[in-house]
Amino acid sequence: MELRVLGPLEVIAEGQPLALGPPKQRAVLALLLIHNGEVVSTDRLLDGIWGESPPPSARQALRLYISQLRRILQPATAPGVILTRRPGYLLEIESAHIDAHRFERALAMARDSEDPITIDRLLGEALQLWRGPPYADFTYDDFAAAEINRLEELRLEAVDRHIAAELELGRHSEVLGRLEPLIADHPLRESLRASQMLALYRSGRQAEALRAFREARQLLGEELGIEPGEELCRLEDRILLHDEALLHSSVPISRHNLPTPAAGFVGRADALDRLCRLVQDERIVTVDGPPGVGKTRTAIEATYRLVDQFPHGVWFVDLAPVTDPALVAPAIAAAVGVRDQDGADIVERLATFLGDRRLLLLLDNCEHLLDAVAGVVTDVAPHSPGLHVVVTSREKLRIAGEFTFPLAPMSVPDPHLAFDEAGSFDAVQLFIDRAHAAHPGFEFDANTAPAVVRVCARLDGIPLAIELAAVKVRSLSIADIADRLDDRFHLLSKGQRGAPAHQATLEAAVAWSYELATPSEQRLFRRMSVFVGGFGGEDAAAVLSGDGLDAGTVVDTLSSLVEKSLLAVETAPGGAVRYRTLETMRQYGRDRLVAGEGTDTSRRHAVHFASLAEQANARLDGPDQVAWMERLAEEQDNLRAALGWLQRDDAEAGLRLAASLGPYWTRHGDWSEGRHWLGHLLDADAAMPAGVAGRALHMAGTMALLQNDREEATRQLTTGLDLLERVGDLDGAARAVNTLAGLAIEVGDVARARRLYEESLDLNRRAGTSETAATINLGWLALEVDDRDEARRRFESAGAGARAEGDVDTEAWSCLGLGVLAWLDGDLAAAESLFDISVGHWEKLDARPSLVYGHVGQALVSRDRGEIVAAAESAADAVQDAMGLGGGERYAFCLGIVVSVLAAADRSTEVARLIGALLSLAGAHGWPIWSWYRRHLDGCQDAARSRLGADRFAEVTAEGEAMSLGDALRHARQAVAPPAES
Repeated sequence: MELRVLGPLEVIAEGQPLALGPPKQRAVLALLLIHNGEVVSTDRLLDGIWGESPPPSARQALRLYISQLRRILQPATAPGVILTRRPGYLLEIESAHIDAHRFERALAMARDSEDPITIDRLLGEALQLWRGPPYADFTYDDFAAAEINRLEELRLEAVDRHIAAELELGRHSEVLGRLEPLIADHPLRESLRASQMLALYRSGRQAEALRAFREARQLLGEELGIEPGEELCRLEDRILLHDEALLHSSVPISRHNLPTPAAGFVGRADALDRLCRLVQDERIVTVDGPPGVGKTRTAIEATYRLVDQFPHGVWFVDLAPVTDPALVAPAIAAAVGVRDQDGADIVERLATFLGDRRLLLLLDNCEHLLDAVAGVVTDVAPHSPGLHVVVTSREKLRIAGEFTFPLAPMSVPDPHLAFDEAGSFDAVQLFIDRAHAAHPGFEFDANTAPAVVRVCARLDGIPLAIELAAVKVRSLSIADIADRLDDRFHLLSKGQRGAPAHQATLEAAVAWSYELATPSEQRLFRRMSVFVGGFGGEDAAAVLSGDGLDAGTVVDTLSSLVEKSLLAVETAPGGAVRYRTLETMRQYGRDRLVAGEGTDTSRRHAVHFASLAEQANARLDGPDQVAWMERLAEEQDNLRAALGWLQRDDAEAGLRLAASLGPYWTRHGDWSEGRHWLGHLLDADAAMPAGVAGRALHMAGTMALLQNDREEATRQLTTGLDLLERVGDLDGAARAVNTLAGLAIEVGDVARARRLYEESLDLNRRAGTSETAATINLGWLALEVDDRDEARRRFESAGAGARAEGDVDTEAWSCLGLGVLAWLDGDLAAAESLFDISVGHWEKLDARPSLVYGHVGQALVSRDRGEIVAAAESAADAVQDAMGLGGGERYAFCLGIVVSVLAAADRSTEVARLIGALLSLAGAHGWPIWSWYRRHLDGCQDAARSRLGADRFAEVTAEGEAMSLGDALRHARQAVAPPAES
């Protein structure tokens, strides 16, 4: 996102301007931008926007403008870009995203530079940011006056410095054309007159230069009553005396031997900027990263940009063909022009030659000559203070003064992004560029985008792999390319002619690094391929050790693989270390597993993660449930891999694993995936222990119920309960009976539901397990029959038990129930606090299905307070959550809350349409609507009928009844979306 104030106020996201709303809303953003990073008080905002006497409605309007601006800005930025901070609001935008800050940074760098080429480049780019007067929409607003004047003065300074640099570079003819309108706008600015005089003199127009001085002198006298300054007068004297020094321009000679790339450089703007700054600031920089990530290409592009900074040249040395360490120093010497002499030490001669020269060396492909390169750099650098060295290598040199620049793969979009948004990511841009070059007819559009994104993601954002894949559009559709990436090394086996051998194909790039590894490193690299999505140190020790590798050796060897860029390492905020293997590396290692090695390692992997899931299952209702939910979320790819292996080789262990994951899938909303694994494993031919099958059937039935598949839920739950009772698993039976009670409520059998909940409670007591689940559900049952006193007792009892057990999920449900009671009693403050606790707990757990209810509660409170914008925001969140999950009851809740918010906003036609859709869909699909919620919706319905009249209400309701589920959800989401900007 880019915010532009050097001209009319604009916000650009994904290359398109955002609609910022009415003038006063734009003014609020402008005032906050002027004070970016500072808290601006509400009173100051009111004074700035409305003047000294704001109308009574100003505060409410200000809150609305802030809310609307948050909606506009936050999809393009990190959440929280406009924060509420006493006594007002705080705008936090990174300075790099604001054109005025970028302009000021460039001006500051130009002030510090003495090189006219650098100044010309910096200020030429900076002045192009200007589209007109700063804050042009607010020229007559007092709040912007001081900032406008400040920026205008900085612009004039930049113009002065830029013109002076151009004159130094001998561009006096070009400068003259630009000076005329500038002097017309600023006739009293002596620096512009001085530049005009010098440009005229250098163009051989001495008389005109002197006439320009006389015009300036006359105008200063008439307008200000003063004489020209000393500098301008001295320039006149030098022109009169034909001072030869005035004709001199210093253009430093820049030299380099950098190779010219065959194709343009795409993306990585931030990485290039950071690398350029690092190379300027530090003397030894190593660009490292995995094979094919673009180290050489990025380093060449960065050093091209730095040619002007090194008057004695930028010299490229390709060390890939050098195999003898003794030839490293001669190769460097030859590149910079130092000739070898018999009997002379080449390193000493190189150090002597470099001496005081300001020079940049780019040493490319050093990983196979690390000791030799490190030795030469260490020997030469102390004697050459102006020498800067950039090294590209898959491993660091590990010498004093070395700074590492890890080059990560290119950014890849989320597969759910719209194609125009996906097209802004570096990896996709690279694919499009290279595909166009290979096949000009290739088009990136809504049809091809999903496959392009899939290709880029499966190739890990590795530029070499993406470029090789893009070329295939000559003969294959993009969908075919994506489908064939399971055999990527064969598909991408033909590289570009002329490329170095180790960079010609994807396989060659990885093989170069693999072959430089030691045998024990290669063995561990192969075994690592069983992990999917990363792993921790303990996981590695458990899975990779054995058959000649002990746990201690595993940890040490992992560090070596990290150093060689064959493995990435991340450190979590808590300090935990996690290793990640790029999919391309993983596939290369998997293809090279020796006989028996893959089977044994896969078995250890599956056993390890099955054990992890069982540990998590035992703790998902206790004080560590947040940490275990996070751990299971982190290990989803490994758990899927383990399930896949066990499904083929040990179905019973696979079913145990799937049953252990059931509570996670249920809470997280992964119901289809859970039912998939449980269904396949339950259908396996192997005879399953009754207890394991019973627990698995209970989890499968629970997820079937959540997806409104009552017939399958009934079959699986009753069968599972029979097995659990047969083996005496009281806790498992209690859970199954509890879920069957929920099924009874959904079909309206309240009496059976109560009997089953009481039975579940009795089973919990006999088993000595937690009673909170059954207790809280008895609370909801009491609320269903409007027994609020019993409901409150049950909710409070369950909440106290949950807090004692550290079970934040059940505590959240307790707070939700108590919040509903508070809302029904009209205690909005208590309801808000309770709903906020529920949402906070569920957000920590990433319990997406439960969040629907929390957002509904928050919307009800905001609605009753008359805060319609906030209510609409919460309702929109509920709709979005439900659309991503499914499940009948959630659909009813989210459509209902939209009806409620629309009713409060007096949008009766839309209320009638959506209530028609809701009741029709609920009847057709058997969605339960809780009685307290139904009574509230009945009130909304009656109010709409009263406003519209019975006939019109019936007509619009019929329109809603004809809606499909998808249409109804989309209509609901649109109804509570922010109003269109004007």
